[in-house]
Amino acid sequence: PLETYTLFVHAYDFPLPTEHVIVRAQLDAPLCHSTPPYDWRDDEWVIQSFSLIFPPELTVGTYQLAMGIYIQPSFARLPISPTRDSYLLSSITLEE
Repeated sequence: PLETYTLFVHAYDFPLPTEHVIVRAQLDAPLCHSTPPYDWRDDEWVIQSFSLIFPPELTVGTYQLAMGIYIQPSFARLPISPTRDSYLLSSITLEE
């Protein structure tokens, strides 16, 4: 059976704490469900958009975004480097 890849996007407190990291908002979505990774060509660009919904009770402030990919059903994350399994994106500020 072919593996199913899932994209995750997390929002954490900013600045990112060194321990006790809490996910404040989360998105999990199939990675390119219409064109699965095993069908990709080397020269192909695959574009997909997502919406990360922040819970209404989340306080105003700045949050660090990170993304990565994991395999279903094991939830094993794919490494993006020898020491990381997610990629830090920019931060985002929620205002009233």
